[in-house]
Amino acid sequence: MYSAKKLVKKFPFFYGWVAIAIAGLGYFFTGPGQTYSFSLFIDHFIEDFGWSRVLVNSLYSIASLISGLSMFLVGRYVDKKGAKRVMIISALLLAASMFWLSFLSSTFMLFVGFLLGRFSGQSSLLLASGTIAPRWFVQKRGLAIMLVSLGGTLGNMVFPKLNAYLIETFGWQTAFGALGIFVLVVFVPLCVIFLVNKPEDVDEHPDGIPDIEHEDEHLEEVERDHVTSLTQGETLKTVVFWLMFVSAVQFSMIGTGIGLNFISIFNEGGIADMSFITTMMSLAPLIGLASVLTSGLYINKIKKPQVLLAAISVVIAISFVVLANLDGRAGAIIYTILSGLTMSLFFLMHDVIKPYMFGRRYIGSVSGVFLVAWSGGSALGPVLFGLAFEMFGGYTQVLMACALLPFVTGVLLLFIKRPKKRRG
Repeated sequence: MYSAKKLVKKFPFFYGWVAIAIAGLGYFFTGPGQTYSFSLFIDHFIEDFGWSRVLVNSLYSIASLISGLSMFLVGRYVDKKGAKRVMIISALLLAASMFWLSFLSSTFMLFVGFLLGRFSGQSSLLLASGTIAPRWFVQKRGLAIMLVSLGGTLGNMVFPKLNAYLIETFGWQTAFGALGIFVLVVFVPLCVIFLVNKPEDVDEHPDGIPDIEHEDEHLEEVERDHVTSLTQGETLKTVVFWLMFVSAVQFSMIGTGIGLNFISIFNEGGIADMSFITTMMSLAPLIGLASVLTSGLYINKIKKPQVLLAAISVVIAISFVVLANLDGRAGAIIYTILSGLTMSLFFLMHDVIKPYMFGRRYIGSVSGVFLVAWSGGSALGPVLFGLAFEMFGGYTQVLMACALLPFVTGVLLLFIKRPKKRRG
């Protein structure tokens, strides 16, 4: 009979690192439900079925919005029942959405496929996986969150190339089926067997406490973090939450708008070579991987992570200006470098700041609110970019306008402070 406690005792090192590995895989396997994955299929939907870009983008937006709004409840469910159950259910639904889309024949089926894929992959699985590191670690939380985020970065590297290969070799319908099998056969069993929600479930303490001399000090820090954690309601009353919420909305909105129309934007910039485009799509997360690994050397030493998030926001604004004026491969490479440096770090710093500002006790429900921001933004982006394309015949105007948003937010982020309950 399966026993989590017996399983944990078989490992010669702190089991939190195993939990982190599974959470990282959770981030990785959100890939099929992410925009960078769906973007490889969008033009095939438009060409094969004769649907307009605005229609496809709108269906994607509505599905993303519904998915995001549901995260209020999913976050609370994670706190109540544990991340493991949500991750398993989400993975099963994600696989089901891929199988469903492999038989696509109508806009209704497209909407249902988008809804299932966004709810399970982009939202629920991402949310639940993101709660594992804050629950298993306190002192080494920054490092643990960084390691989990590598899964998402690797997914961003792998799935565009994998999707392009599957589509070119077998067709887009078979590609969807293959992605569903990949999730079902690889991730679900690993999650079922090895994931443990939190150290308290197996009579462990966060971080493992390897040095008995510092046990009391460590447990005091854990207890202080527990007592000062903000509930979902308390979090919603803080200024820092709303500023971070706005930054998440705009980053997701613009990022999804770019991602879903990535090929079209590059085509407008005079780049039609699909091999080059998919290489850029995979190169950005590779650069992001290097930046995240480098940040891991210093992340636990950062006293004010919001300052780094502010700097990242300003660089993101610059990258949008570069993309708006894209004219050939040189500009594409510059944009890819800038977006690669900032994309993964932006997500990482958001994940680091959440428990720093609001604590670990209610991290599921707090993360659920932020997923509303991410999903809400991803719902607005495709419509915004689709309408801009219809109105202006391109993306220059909308990208230049969007560049102002992260710049302003970046400046404001310099002035945020921890909520009073969390200070000291």
